[in-house]
Amino acid sequence: IGVRDDTYLNENKIICPGNYHAEDNSSNGIFIFNSSGISLECSGSSIGANYDRYLYASYGITSSGMRDISIKNCNVYRFSVGAYLTNANNSLIANFSSHSNYDDIRIEYGVNNAVTNSTLNAGATGQAAGSGIYLFASSMNTLNYNTIIGKNKGIILLSSSNSNNLTGNSLISNSVGVHVDFPSADNTLTLNSIKEGYNGIWLSGGRRTILINNIISNSNTGISISTATGNIIFSN
Repeated sequence: IGVRDDTYLNENKIICPGNYHAEDNSSNGIFIFNSSGISLECSGSSIGANYDRYLYASYGITSSGMRDISIKNCNVYRFSVGAYLTNANNSLIANFSSHSNYDDIRIEYGVNNAVTNSTLNAGATGQAAGSGIYLFASSMNTLNYNTIIGKNKGIILLSSSNSNNLTGNSLISNSVGVHVDFPSADNTLTLNSIKEGYNGIWLSGGRRTILINNIISNSNTGISISTATGNIIFSN
């Protein structure tokens, strides 16, 4: 299929390789998942607005209330959110590339989702932009082997985002590499590489966070802890 605004997905879709421009005029998304258990394969295509829309409500790919979906090999740029999943369970975002979005990937009220092997870059929006991966009230998700560059927060866990696993991510030149905020709990960070930021890892009220074998370099503060309790920090 080609690319146009408000494309509702009810079955597996494969996009022909190319560079596509589309405006999310309705603020519903360019691609909107309308069924569970289906996939969007972008075949490495780029999908973006003709001008920067990151300060407005605009979305590249959205899903609300769907489960077991997958988003693969997409390059999405110049939206307020590149991929926005709400109430999503057991879903996958893989080999996702993005730049010049405010938030690149946002998951709200999601359980047991995975984001892997993705490259998220602030691009033209600069370091003041939002987050590479933003979790809100989302638990038991896996964020593995992603590269996030130049965001305000590389990865942020908000509002009881619990029992998430962050492994092998490369976080470069973000103001904060990983931010675990109150009252998120029982999150595990292992083997992440964080460099060239202000705070490597910031625990601001998060509980029982486990930090093991993370490498933090060239940051103003390696690990910052404020009102966070019950944490395990070993061999970082």
